[in-house]
Amino acid sequence: MNYVDKINCNFGDRLANTYSTYNKELEVKAEEYGLKLLHTKVRHLGTLKTEEILLNMYNYLKDKVEIIFDTEVINIISKGKENDSFTVETQNRTYYSNKLILATGISSSNWTKEQCTSLDIKVREQGAAIGLRLEVPASIFKKVIDSTYEAKFSYRTEKTKDFIITYCMNPWGRVITKHTNGMIMVDGQNYLESNEPTNNINFTLFVSDYFKSEDNIIYSKEFADSVIKVVNSTGGGVLVQRFGDMIKGKVTSYNEINNNTTKPTLDATPFDLNLVIPKRLLNDIIEMIYVLDKMVKGIADENTLVYAAETKYYNPLVQVNENLETKVKDLYMAGDCSGITHSLSQAAASGIYVGKNIGING
Repeated sequence: MNYVDKINCNFGDRLANTYSTYNKELEVKAEEYGLKLLHTKVRHLGTLKTEEILLNMYNYLKDKVEIIFDTEVINIISKGKENDSFTVETQNRTYYSNKLILATGISSSNWTKEQCTSLDIKVREQGAAIGLRLEVPASIFKKVIDSTYEAKFSYRTEKTKDFIITYCMNPWGRVITKHTNGMIMVDGQNYLESNEPTNNINFTLFVSDYFKSEDNIIYSKEFADSVIKVVNSTGGGVLVQRFGDMIKGKVTSYNEINNNTTKPTLDATPFDLNLVIPKRLLNDIIEMIYVLDKMVKGIADENTLVYAAETKYYNPLVQVNENLETKVKDLYMAGDCSGITHSLSQAAASGIYVGKNIGING
């Protein structure tokens, strides 16, 4: 991971400083309420800075390797008795290779699963997480922000034993939308991307194991999509509700949003999330909010804004060895398509790991 960070720094200009989410005092306090503080080292790049880094990488590589865009891969044929190389069939031409790395990301999960099935490589579904994004005054998080910048908490609910995590915390940032597969989801933006800090902080509470058994986890992505589609069809995009109204089962009005003490940074449609978010999911998140309020007083305030909705997809877990090589010799999986990594930095690290292993082993 340090090597990945070094490369990013070489190709990026004026990157944010690294910070650690570890804080012993905060960790002890969290454990008193059943929370766990996750330890990690982070350099928050943001979308715009990541695009800049990737463009610089492309310009560095374009004259050294052949990079082909806008080309659909139709099929992969494994090595066999009659052919000593992989056959990669695309819409334009056919390619041949002695070694092959699949690094097709999250969006191609169905295609990757189909290719693995055709090559008799085992995959196991991992499902999807569903979440709501909170927006509160940054001032109530001052002690946390000063010591860790971004706190990452996890929690196991008392009643359902569902697992919840805080995700993508943006001090002084904005709530924004993102478009995925024709759906509109809520997201967060770091204030460094707009150079216009706000008075708020926003983060998502993800319920990550809503479907627990392998028998029904295969339906989790479709279920997550259906939740987003219901939200979108109700308000034309993202919905928002005051936490106090959510507890009362009351629709939040535009007037109440305009007069709310926590000012929204996203123009979302006021509504009653009790009508569109599954009861168990909503109860899980409400429980987490009250527990977090013991850590950071003010999160469970009636003026806290709750936005719906957001999903995080996990690719099927592909069976690989310690070198990320599948049972098909010389076929490797790198990045999120493997189901092992779940972030840009992890995906990059896995690609470097595969590349070095191939270089060493030939």
